[in-house]
Amino acid sequence: MKKSLLAIGLTALLFGACKKEEIEEFLATDMTGTSVISGKITNDIRSQNQGSGYQTIMVPAAGIVVQARVWNDDLYPNSPNAQGSEVYSATTDANGNYSITVKSNGDGVSAYITIANRVSTFDTIINGVVKTGPAANFYGTNTNVWVYKGSPATYNYNMWASTIVGNPMPVNIGTAVVTGTIMVTQMEEDTFPGPIYYYNATADMPVANHSVRLDFNVDPLTMMRRTYTTTTNASGVYSFTITTSDDPGFNQYGYLRLTDYVTTRDTLRVNGTTVSTGISGVFDGNSSGYYIGNIYPNEVINHENYYYSNFH
Repeated sequence: MKKSLLAIGLTALLFGACKKEEIEEFLATDMTGTSVISGKITNDIRSQNQGSGYQTIMVPAAGIVVQARVWNDDLYPNSPNAQGSEVYSATTDANGNYSITVKSNGDGVSAYITIANRVSTFDTIINGVVKTGPAANFYGTNTNVWVYKGSPATYNYNMWASTIVGNPMPVNIGTAVVTGTIMVTQMEEDTFPGPIYYYNATADMPVANHSVRLDFNVDPLTMMRRTYTTTTNASGVYSFTITTSDDPGFNQYGYLRLTDYVTTRDTLRVNGTTVSTGISGVFDGNSSGYYIGNIYPNEVINHENYYYSNFH
């Protein structure tokens, strides 16, 4: 009888253990999807009252670019190689409405919304007719909107005008070119001083089809920071054409930024052409930025190169 009870107890324990092993933890952060961020952008305009005064009303702001940036380490928190970010954009229609579809996950991600300043005129409606007013800055904004997979989010914004009186508005606007090469420092086989062996020699090889970003301090058209992006060609060369001004008050400079480069640490063989694939790892980028100054009209700034060298 005791043996029977003991056998039943052991069977129950084994059955319970088997049931427990069948339970798999669900990680919401591994399940990605999309979310829609939508809203309405308006700007202020003056309108004549029924009497002799004026009032400010809000009207749809058409043609406004709205950007949403989602960082990959938020989107894929369980991935050790989640680098950089995804940028989505939309332009408001004639009614000031916009809609952006972004990647998201079950736990939610923060979408960084950017609405740039707009340089236009602060107009007045008189007897139903729009009269062009003085130049004005309509202020944009930056903010975070939390989004969850499959759930919509709404963000509306009113752009208020500040008339430009004595403001150093640029009159000389042109373009400058910033170019350079992105290289990765790999190992190189050496024959000195004896038989062929792996020596502490290095070779710089071009990084093709790689994203490069330049953050420009003040765009003379929007009066805000502007981000330029491009991709290297087969020779690792990138090129930006920057809208800039050399008017007083515009100290034009930028920061070249590159994300970490996930690849292998390869070896260039002694014949100079064959490459042996090495171990996988990461070359450190320069998220803090590489300073480039004096970006003025008609300048061609070349040889702004970057070398991926710190491998781990």
